[in-house]
Amino acid sequence: MLQKVAPNPRTPEVISLLKALYHWKLKPSMDWVRVPLLGVKAEFRSKGVDAVLYHYVLQAALKGPYAHSDSGWILATNETMVSIAKNFGSEIYKTFRYYEKAL
Repeated sequence: MLQKVAPNPRTPEVISLLKALYHWKLKPSMDWVRVPLLGVKAEFRSKGVDAVLYHYVLQAALKGPYAHSDSGWILATNETMVSIAKNFGSEIYKTFRYYEKAL
């Protein structure tokens, strides 16, 4: 959506806001959904809570006009989430890692 609004220093801010409102509410063209954070506390994992959570997130995403999704930051060491993403048919296009070094 922001690409269609293209804020420009020469364009008055009101015009940019009206264009954003038009593309957001009147003619929605967003086909991406993003789930930045999703998690279950350790004591509730492997008890079905995680499956119910994933089900409702997927159900909500499928109701919309979305063709793509982004699951936010899934660390490479989080094998459970990587496995779930692959089972949903997702393509892993980015890998996040963190490193520690003693000072």
